[in-house]
Amino acid sequence: MAWIQLTADHIRDRLSANELETWDDAGQDEGNVVSRIPGIIDQAVGLIRGRVATCRDNQLGAAGLIPEELLWAGATIAKYMMLNSIPAVGDSAQSERSEENRRAYDMLEQAADCKLLIANDDGTTANQVASVYGGDCKLIF
Repeated sequence: MAWIQLTADHIRDRLSANELETWDDAGQDEGNVVSRIPGIIDQAVGLIRGRVATCRDNQLGAAGLIPEELLWAGATIAKYMMLNSIPAVGDSAQSERSEENRRAYDMLEQAADCKLLIANDDGTTANQVASVYGGDCKLIF
């Protein structure tokens, strides 16, 4: 797996049909066209990177990227943050999506507790050690 950028499209992929209807106005102030989505993405990325870095076995990827293994969790958390930034949608999002959001945070805790393997940029994980003889990889443990 690789380290990737969390995008607005990833969040859109996690929205229901009803939630997609409000997407264009998501997090925007009255009369203001500046969306809160980029800030929400930054907050979710910071949260994920912080939890991943808690496990000493994990090596962080480039700044601003998250591990692909946590894409679902990141998009789910960002979606929850975004929906709760809309007053008309926030109440229903809290009740309907709280279990899903809790599972996303559970994944982050698994990464922090070193129970979820996070691949390095080269695709290896901390528990893989290659045995090399004559330049050829013989075994991967």
